[in-house]
Amino acid sequence: AGDVLSGNAGTNGTRQEEAVRAPRQDSILKQQLIPAINRLLGTPSLDPICKTWLESGLEQATAFLSRRMNAYRIGVLVPIDLNVFDGTDAQKIGTQILSGIVYRAYESNRKSATDHVSLFVRNSQGMDGTHLVKTANALIDQESVQLILGPIFSDQAIIVSRACAAKGVTMITPTATDEHITLGINTSFQINPTHNMRGRAIAKYLMQFPTMKTFGIFAEQKTYGVEMAEGFRQEVLSKGCSVKIYSLLQPKFSRLKEAVDTLNIRYKGKLKGYQERRLDAIYLPLTNLESIGIALSQLKFYNFSGQIVGSGDWNDPNILRRFEDLLNGVIYATDSYIAYDNPQTASILTSYQAYWQSRQAALFWNGYDALDYLIHALVSDKLSDRTKIAEALMAAPAYKTAHTEIYFGGGNINQRMNIMQYQNGTISKIQ
Repeated sequence: AGDVLSGNAGTNGTRQEEAVRAPRQDSILKQQLIPAINRLLGTPSLDPICKTWLESGLEQATAFLSRRMNAYRIGVLVPIDLNVFDGTDAQKIGTQILSGIVYRAYESNRKSATDHVSLFVRNSQGMDGTHLVKTANALIDQESVQLILGPIFSDQAIIVSRACAAKGVTMITPTATDEHITLGINTSFQINPTHNMRGRAIAKYLMQFPTMKTFGIFAEQKTYGVEMAEGFRQEVLSKGCSVKIYSLLQPKFSRLKEAVDTLNIRYKGKLKGYQERRLDAIYLPLTNLESIGIALSQLKFYNFSGQIVGSGDWNDPNILRRFEDLLNGVIYATDSYIAYDNPQTASILTSYQAYWQSRQAALFWNGYDALDYLIHALVSDKLSDRTKIAEALMAAPAYKTAHTEIYFGGGNINQRMNIMQYQNGTISKIQ
């Protein structure tokens, strides 16, 4: 069984492992679970909703016992609190994400008579590297999970990514963005794009328009905006377009003079100012209110013109309203956008609130959509062989979830972002 779990054995090893595990599972179902459900169903004045859940559970247990149900075993590594489902705003990030994962599994299991998603949740809160590796290995070797969902933070995800790669098992993180998670590792995936990929994504969007040929890029040193700027530059140059100015500004910069001087823009006097410098788009992956304000005012002072393009940090009404006179029509990319007026999204929210008697937390969708994507890509296609999961995710078509679109395009990093525009006081999704 050890060879099977390291990803080196074939079907015979998998069958041997199942032969050992199946009798124990069948015994639990026959002697404990099914009788317990039947006793509860016989309870007088049983709540109708509770009765529905129990009947669904009985149907699933019976289907599994008769081998009519395919089992999908997913390990989940997130930092969680004990009050996982209290619905309060005080929930930590991991708890919020877990609530989405659990609810999507519940939905899938309730609706499907042939597929069952089993979650093996482990709390990664405070784990050091050694403990993380042991926990990941235990999920793989002892619980026989087919993949691991999580961790959610980059430092832990890098460690678990390498541990899973050593076993030939897929890991997919819903939120972590460090490029080293997937660098050189073809079994790990990032739903939340790296900063480099974010720059590439907005550049790809712009260059689908024939008028977008010349670009300017300004980023602040010692911020992740530099990685976005580099991704943008790489994508532009790869398509044969032109970067007229690429400037990495000093931390806490106060002007653009040194960068602009390289363009030799003619100064026409106090009355006329600087000669117009036209670019098709100017990319500003700046990460705070102060730097955004300085850059915009300096671009106006030096008479730059062109489509202003920001980053996900600009998806803040306070920033957009503060510089509304300079930002009308601005375009930017963000990793999350929820269309609450979408009927499917509204239906999920309604059923969730009825189930838990509370509203979903902000990061509920990161967990829900991660598992939703896996169910669509793997469970729907009856793909349970963990040696083939990574290849299947790379080849999977684009899939729209509630908060973003997921598409790996032959690689390991999601290539899609929500493209937004601020126009006349309104934020709207344009792609």
